[in-house]
Amino acid sequence: MDKIPVLTSNPLWSPEEVASYGSFVDPVSSMSFVNTLLSDRADMAKTILLHRQITPNILPEDEGLLVDSSCALSNSEGAVLLYNEFHQDCRDVIARINLPTLIIVGRGSPTPVSSQIWMNSIINDSQLVVFEVEEGGKHFTFIENPKKFNRIVESFIH
Repeated sequence: MDKIPVLTSNPLWSPEEVASYGSFVDPVSSMSFVNTLLSDRADMAKTILLHRQITPNILPEDEGLLVDSSCALSNSEGAVLLYNEFHQDCRDVIARINLPTLIIVGRGSPTPVSSQIWMNSIINDSQLVVFEVEEGGKHFTFIENPKKFNRIVESFIH
């Protein structure tokens, strides 16, 4: 769910490839963000990143839980995690998925919907569901709209 096949773009890719794979940072920008997590601006960067992934309608207690969880991760651990995420290329793994697969994405998520459409076209027997922003459709659809999210998952597994 909400997984980008390749976060960091290759300068040799066409705009169509960048859109299909969901890449939204270039190699220099990815390292710049990782290094920011190792600087005195780390808390500000974490806050900005988190708020790009939630809607203004999120319940305050849910937002607090996400902020607390985000801050519990040390800056160095976060930098390593983000470095690894920026440099992972899952296209070959996605192409080998041979089980029924539910792909859920929020239209307002940093994860481009185009990348999830690409995944849906690559994975046989997959189903794509897009949450609109007003439905809690950013990165945390399962927190912002648990009733709809759970209904979709329950329907998929039965």
